[in-house]
Formats: sequence, C-alpha cells, structure tokens
Amino acid sequence: MKQPCESIVIEILPTIRAELSKRLKQREVSQGEIAEALGVTTAAVSQYIHKRRGDDFALRRDTQRLIDDTAQAIAGAEVENTTEEICNICRHIKEKRLRCSEKSRRTEKEQPREREWLISSQL
Repeated sequence: MKQPCESIVIEILPTIRAELSKRLKQREVSQGEIAEALGVTTAAVSQYIHKRRGDDFALRRDTQRLIDDTAQAIAGAEVENTTEEICNICRHIKEKRLRCSEKSRRTEKEQPREREWLISSQL
C-alpha cells in the first residue's frame, strides 16, 4: 500500500498543477510564466493544459475554490512562494481526508481503498 505522501506526490500534485495551469492560462498568463511559477517545464504546462497529464482526478468544489483563489493570487503577483501555496492545497486535501473520485484512467489492478482518502467530486 502506498504511503499518503507518496500518493500526494505521484497522483494529487500533478492534478493540482494541471488545475493551476488551466486557471492561469484562462487569466492570460503565458506558459513560460506558469512553468516558472510552478517549477515545471513549459512542456509539462502544455500537457497539463491539454489534459495529457494530471487529469486523473475530479476535485471537490471546496478544493477547486482553493485552487482558483491560488491561481488568482499567482496571476495578480500576490504570491511570493508558489510552493507554499501548493503545499497549502495538499494540506487541505490531507487534513480533510477527502475521498477519491477517479476518472476513467484507473487500472484494473488498483485497489480503491488505497486512494479513498484523497479527493472527491461529491460536492
């Protein structure tokens, strides 16, 4: 069974980055600026925006609002440390022990209970 932090890094962090990338792009932030803010490559940002990476999970509304607020702050240059903001989103998910609602990419081998505490789309 995966450790909670391992699940966050491998599964949830890409989803958070993808959602932030999409929201920042909507606010007309360039892919280069998004990449710099998120600490990833422009190629990764392109994959996030085009749903080729980080599109495995649906997020709860409260988590979506938190990501939207973070994107607004990043776009408005109100954030000094993007890593800290992303950590706050991860903490929110972890503290709420939110349940997982995966999209169609889950493989047959994966056990639902391994991920059940992560996120949910049930709100």
